Amino acid sequence: MNPSQPLIIPDMHRFDDTARMVLHHAKEEAIALGHVRIMPEHLLLGMLQQNHPIVKNLLEQGLSLKKARDGFEAFAGRREATTADPDLNQASLLSLEAATAEARRLQAEQITLGHLLLGILRQAEIAARQVSGSSAIPQMLGGFEGGLRGVMRRVLEHLRNPTSEQVAAVALPAVQQTITVVLEQAVHQKILEFAQSQSISFEVASQKILSDWAKR
Repeated sequence: MNPSQPLIIPDMHRFDDTARMVLHHAKEEAIALGHVRIMPEHLLLGMLQQNHPIVKNLLEQGLSLKKARDGFEAFAGRREATTADPDLNQASLLSLEAATAEARRLQAEQITLGHLLLGILRQAEIAARQVSGSSAIPQMLGGFEGGLRGVMRRVLEHLRNPTSEQVAAVALPAVQQTITVVLEQAVHQKILEFAQSQSISFEVASQKILSDWAKR
């Protein structure tokens, strides 16, 4: 088993950092239960482990990671450990496609935890209508008022009216990237100016500056 091996997911470049962590933790959940496929229920368990405003609110309103995990284990069972590397099953892939569609519908550039949760819920609702008892997600959400539909309404409220904490969670990586770019440009300019003043190459100037900094 190798939880560090990356999953191959369509549109992965559009998933923000938290959504990617959901996928990572979902894989760990599947491995812990000895499952050879990552199901939407694993995705939900991975989601409930995130330090995210939407998750915090849902936990405060009655959801429980432990109850959700126990409910899923009762549904799917725990198997012996396997050397197989779990991959997404068809239902999980459909959930991710639904998450992408939700992000597009809400005109979001990135696919966030909220979109991922909506995708999982919508796919679970479809599966439950087609074959009763085919998904454990409704019972995993049993502690939340209104069940699956109640969670869906709450997530949509958060996505349409984000809190300042949610805005910061999305904006901070972009700000950090901008700062990094600005700093890199400033350092590049300083090295270039030093190289020109000393009539030396850019590479030599870089090495000299790094050497000077290392001595401090």
